[in-house]
Amino acid sequence: MKTFAIFLFVLTTISLNAQFESNWRHVGASGFENVWLGGTPGQETNWDNPRNWSENRVPDEDSWVIVQNLNTGHHAFPIINSEVIISGIEVHAGASLKVAAAGELIIDGEYANNYGILNYGDVINEGRISIFNTALCPVLDERNKIQNLGAVALLDDTKDAECLVTKE
Repeated sequence: MKTFAIFLFVLTTISLNAQFESNWRHVGASGFENVWLGGTPGQETNWDNPRNWSENRVPDEDSWVIVQNLNTGHHAFPIINSEVIISGIEVHAGASLKVAAAGELIIDGEYANNYGILNYGDVINEGRISIFNTALCPVLDERNKIQNLGAVALLDDTKDAECLVTKE
């Protein structure tokens, strides 16, 4: 019986560690990941169309957004033309995100344990990006591929200056 209890404890510990490792970027109890699918006919790049998202709903302030380069027969990546509030975003290699001149991306990472923008792809800002309350650096730009033609506000004075935009 003692051996079984030890086995059960070890199995539970391993399971919890694996769950923690795979969910390190999740956004708290009420949050969820929402993956960009894109390609809805006539609305291929429209951020505000629920059919362009894996959760069949537009991301909100509880969402950790993932933009991937999916092989779905199109290369339609999201364009933000309105005010959008999310908890964080990850742009994968080969993928892109554009904030149009009329758009505003607000990242409030209060309940996320992550970066504001985790960029491995291309981010083009022609509008406004505001980032605050991130647990880690507001922006981690792995490829130095953020093109800013608009305004960026990093509203988190708890981070070191070298942490604001980095390339590792």
